[in-house]
Amino acid sequence: FLKVLWRKLSSVKLVGFLLVAAVMTASAASRNVLLIIADDYGIDSHSLYNTNSAASLPPTPNINALAQRGVLFRNAYGQPVCSPSRCAMLTGRYGFRNGVTQVVESLATPGVQTNEYTLPEVISANAQLSYSCASIGKWHLGGAAAGPNTAGGWPHFSGSLGGALASYTSWMKTVDGRSTPNYSVYATTDNVNDALSWIQQRGTNRWFLWLAFNAGHTPYHKPPNNLHSYDSLSGTQADITANPRPYYEAMIESMDTEIGRLLSQIDTNQTTILFLGDNGTQGRVIQPPFSSSRGKDSLYEGGVRVPFIVAGPDIVNRGRSSDAVVHCVDLYATILDLVGVPLPAVLPTDSRSLLPVLLSQPFTPAERAILVENETTAPAGQSGRAVRYSNFKLIQPTGSAEEFYDLARDPLEATNLLLRTLTAEQQATLALLHAKLDAWRNIPNAQRPEVATQFALETSWFANANLSLWRSPDLGSANWIQVTNAMVQDHGFSFRVVDPQPPFSRAFYRLRSD
Repeated sequence: FLKVLWRKLSSVKLVGFLLVAAVMTASAASRNVLLIIADDYGIDSHSLYNTNSAASLPPTPNINALAQRGVLFRNAYGQPVCSPSRCAMLTGRYGFRNGVTQVVESLATPGVQTNEYTLPEVISANAQLSYSCASIGKWHLGGAAAGPNTAGGWPHFSGSLGGALASYTSWMKTVDGRSTPNYSVYATTDNVNDALSWIQQRGTNRWFLWLAFNAGHTPYHKPPNNLHSYDSLSGTQADITANPRPYYEAMIESMDTEIGRLLSQIDTNQTTILFLGDNGTQGRVIQPPFSSSRGKDSLYEGGVRVPFIVAGPDIVNRGRSSDAVVHCVDLYATILDLVGVPLPAVLPTDSRSLLPVLLSQPFTPAERAILVENETTAPAGQSGRAVRYSNFKLIQPTGSAEEFYDLARDPLEATNLLLRTLTAEQQATLALLHAKLDAWRNIPNAQRPEVATQFALETSWFANANLSLWRSPDLGSANWIQVTNAMVQDHGFSFRVVDPQPPFSRAFYRLRSD
């Protein structure tokens, strides 16, 4: 046997305790919370992050105004592609735990699992706070038309299900499981229309809205002229193909215009607003200083560093920047903190609340490291894992040699330190980063006990593995029974072994390699 990895606990009493704790710690002064997600929008394409003179940048006055009223995070990370970032935000857990480590390819493909404890589920479980929850815009986490409601836990969903629209003016719109083909309202505008309608229906009740735009994801196009300043663009497919960047910029400016319309019609004095991109800019349109091979899909900074701004009435010392190394997975704990709900203790979580940063308090969690992971069918060298700790970053591409960078001295990752003699500090940090990755690979995934439909363990990849899962009600017992219907998933750099029918009493698990 490799080792004992986890003990599964029984259900109802633990969950009941969490709900009681939530009642005692919920804040009566919680604000509305608006999360705005831009698609394929990296730091190269935002004027507050990119000062390179060779870059062409769209005007974004409304997004920039958020930074003046809040905190701009200089070292914020997403995953290299859409679905893993969204699932990390929704569950507070990295992809190796929640199972979404690559793009969810089809609408019916399972994405986020129904037994993850998602943001809206945690908030809704604390009914005494009287928060309404909704998701509007892009979903991209699978489960077909009902996926946002059944797997995501959203009481209300309105938007698109897949990764890309066929057209921004002729697309499949889904509202709570019912889909309308060839919907013709410009998607970015429609998202804001739906957001305003839903918010207005809340009256004086508090709300949390997840607003995920498709912009600036492909297909590149010319938006309605009243939304942007790129009127001279012809809009022909030939021009878009030959010169996609200005069309991308027009899409981003149009999104900013619609964000401005949204914010002008809600009470921003009672609303905390979080804005971020889900991953880096697509290689066809990425701007200097990043190259086309180091954008979306890649583990490099151009693929994973994203704009992230938090604005609101309770921000202390507004208009400042933070150099804290943060990750989109942190939105889970941060939003729960903002609405007055304690972080659930049922699941292993990777999320850290950023409330101390917003309140201008120290944010120095011990040995804080963040994980980037990508199992997508990207070009060779782009899939794999990366970890950042302090100013150092280790990249482990699948099938390629490791790369190690000091981002303080080399922000563009031009000099692989492993091709040189390392200093004592670099050697110690490299060992720490290896240890971090090894620990993440071998932490098991414990699902929600009260609704668990599976139990999964994770171990690092090794050649010629023949894994079997064994279960016992007692750690000291010699009576270990093989889980004959266990599913072994090969993720390329790790194995995930699933018990699809765990017992509802406690159980211990072991992995065996024969």
